[in-house]
Amino acid sequence: MTTYLILSNAIFVILFLLILFEYFALKKSSNKEIASHLERISDTEKRLTQVLTDENKKSELLIAQISEIRKEKEQEAKLRFEAEKQINLAIQKSEDLQKRMMDWKAAQESVMQDAQNAIFKVGEDLYERLSEDYLDEIKNNQNLFEQILRQNTAADKKEEKKSSDNTEIFKTNNRENLAENKKSREDISKKLLNQLKESMINSEHIEGEQYFLNSSFEADKSKLFLCEAAFLQDENLYILDFKGCNFLDEYNQSADKSSAQKSLEQKLDKYVAYLGNPKYREAILKAVNSKNVKFETGDIIFVVASESEITLLESTGYLEKLENSNVKIATFEEIIDLTL
Repeated sequence: MTTYLILSNAIFVILFLLILFEYFALKKSSNKEIASHLERISDTEKRLTQVLTDENKKSELLIAQISEIRKEKEQEAKLRFEAEKQINLAIQKSEDLQKRMMDWKAAQESVMQDAQNAIFKVGEDLYERLSEDYLDEIKNNQNLFEQILRQNTAADKKEEKKSSDNTEIFKTNNRENLAENKKSREDISKKLLNQLKESMINSEHIEGEQYFLNSSFEADKSKLFLCEAAFLQDENLYILDFKGCNFLDEYNQSADKSSAQKSLEQKLDKYVAYLGNPKYREAILKAVNSKNVKFETGDIIFVVASESEITLLESTGYLEKLENSNVKIATFEEIIDLTL
């Protein structure tokens, strides 16, 4: 029994020592694990702290960037507002300028219309004066020739007793010279017109359809046909005026070129205004339209006898004046070639 107790106590002590040993061993192992865990936790905390620090920095950077972007947006909005304001001002200025331009254009058209009316009025006055001056010139020439003839006749009567034969010869020669000079000055346009008419007939052109003379119209329409002839080709009407030939021929036949040029310029000023007057063209077209012919354009042509007369007109500046008045110029030879 005593042995059993001793053995039990010994076993108990041994077990207690084993348990105590296991406890210390377990405690030591646990302390190591705890230390390891604490170390890992510390490392984790450090990493988390670093991550948080980095994230805070990123957040601060993002906040700064957002602030900059906000400022830029605000600046853009401000600039957009200013730009829209400038655009609106520009549009307003453009509209004001356009309105002023429209007003100026209307004023300009009004001035141009007034000027055009004034030019037409001046042209009409020149046209009327030219017609009156032309008739007056013919009448004055007739009166002058009659006066010269009367003077010559009176002189003949006074000298009749002394030298009747010489007086008769003088009268005859003087009358013939006057008549010849008058015919030379007045008939050059008629001469050219007759040659043109002969060319038309030889070319088998039909009067009243392809070419027109004053004789082509009835009395009321012939008054409107202010030119000497007109020729229709390819729906283009050529209005041929020969009256200037007489003025140029008078200048060429004159001995006193200085006074002749002055007279020529006065006549050409009126003649160019006469041809350039719209009513001149309108009257002729109205007469030709009465023949029921078809044409698209009507060109006014100042017909001259030769190239030398074109040179004369160019040297005196009338070639440019004719061009500005929409009047063309051609030699008689060119007109003949046109009608062949």
